[in-house]
Amino acid sequence: MMFVVKTSLFLLFLLVLSHDGSCKQNPKSETANRNANVSANKTDSNIKTDKMRTDDLQKQEPASDDTWGGNHVRLTMKPNGAELEFDCAHGEINQSLKADSEGHFDLEGTFVREGGPVRVDEPAKGQQVRYVGQISGNAMSFQIHFQNSKEPTEPFKLTRGSSGRLWKCR
Repeated sequence: MMFVVKTSLFLLFLLVLSHDGSCKQNPKSETANRNANVSANKTDSNIKTDKMRTDDLQKQEPASDDTWGGNHVRLTMKPNGAELEFDCAHGEINQSLKADSEGHFDLEGTFVREGGPVRVDEPAKGQQVRYVGQISGNAMSFQIHFQNSKEPTEPFKLTRGSSGRLWKCR
C-alpha cells in the first residue's frame, strides 16, 4: 500500500513538472535569463530618465529658495544669487547661479572670514573670489578660487535639500 502511495505521488509530481514546462529546460537558467532581460531594460530606462532629469536641472537655474548643504557648508539660493555659510566664514554670489549644458559654473562672489577679535566700528573685510564647480542632479560640488592664491580650496560637496553641517567659530 505504501508503494502505491509513493508511486502515485511521484507520478503526480512528474505530471505537474511536465505541465508547467519545467522538464523542457533548466528552470534556473530560464529565470535568470528573464531576470537579466528585465534588469537590463530597467537599467536602460533609469539611465535615460536620470539623464533627462539631469539635463533639465542643468538647463534651469536652481529655484530661488533652494538650500544645499554638506560638511562645513550651506548654500541658500536667493533671487539673482546665493548666500554661503561656512564654519568660520560666509560668502555671497551676486549673480544667477546658472550652469552650462554640462552642469559647470564659474561665478564671482565674496568670501569673508569670521572669528578672532573684531572692532565694532569696522566692517568685516571680504575678498573677491570665484566659486567654480558643477551641478549634477541633486548634487553640487565647488571650490573657492582666491585671487591671491594659485591653489583653490578642497572641494565642497553639497546635496539639494540638506542644511549642511557647520561648526561655527563664534
